[in-house]
Amino acid sequence: YIALRWGLPLENVMVVASQQGDAELVRGLMSTVIPAEHDPCLEIFRSQYRAFFSSRFNSNSVVDGLDHYRFIRNS
Repeated sequence: YIALRWGLPLENVMVVASQQGDAELVRGLMSTVIPAEHDPCLEIFRSQYRAFFSSRFNSNSVVDGLDHYRFIRNS
């Protein structure tokens, strides 16, 4: 909703999917981070281009995803 409201391209939005109900997020255009403690049903998305499986847990997986998708750049 916010991306559409603010006119942000979905490719520039990162989401975290960890449960079965989050599967729709992984199928979309958004950059998706799947943390180490994810629901096993999300394993089917390992080959998905926009899905990054982090080896870190909880909020550390978000930082890992920000780095992976280069949302954070070193100066």
